[in-house]
Amino acid sequence: MDHSYLAKYVLQPFWSRFVNFFP
Repeated sequence: MDHSYLAKYVLQPFWSRFVNFFP
């Protein structure tokens, strides 16, 4: 499994919340 792929999946929810705070 690619590390970038895993990180993208794990950080996906984090980015979603981050974008909500900084639209």
